Amino acid sequence: MKTRSYCELVTYRKNVRIIWYILQCPDENTAGWIRFCKENISGDVLKDAFVLSYERMKRYQGDWHLEWDNVFSGCIFLETEDMEALLKELLQNKALFRHFQKGKGLQEVSGKAESFLQEFSGKSHQIPMSRGVIRKGTTIVTEGPLRGREQWITRIDRHKRLAFLNLIPGTAPMKAGLEITEKTL
Repeated sequence: MKTRSYCELVTYRKNVRIIWYILQCPDENTAGWIRFCKENISGDVLKDAFVLSYERMKRYQGDWHLEWDNVFSGCIFLETEDMEALLKELLQNKALFRHFQKGKGLQEVSGKAESFLQEFSGKSHQIPMSRGVIRKGTTIVTEGPLRGREQWITRIDRHKRLAFLNLIPGTAPMKAGLEITEKTL
């Protein structure tokens, strides 16, 4: 069975006015596509365009550094009340038109996934680093957005300081920063 990414997920309608959509960018230039959307789509149609990112630790030059990385590589999020008007304005760009013809492009984010992502990232659309310990084989997150949600963690990479979350069956796991500060047997 092929695992689908979150960017390929097509989901159901919600009962709220503003809906999140994911745009899978043709060339993975997310900053350029965000700028394009904000400059070329009317403010009445597009409420916001952003990249969802997470804080992670990366080791280079002998030290650990905090950095931000995209949760969904090559994807931007668009907020709108009117999907049809958004699609009409997006299709005025020739590169996006060809991209949409290939069956890629704009897809709605499910209510469950959107509420989870909003709760974790807040208004900044950035998921901060979590910290925790492993005691007798059980992960206990002591601080950060994963605190109290340990059951969502499917795998931990202690060396890269990452947690993998599988929220929706059949989709690729989502990454979040998790530093394990202590492990006891």
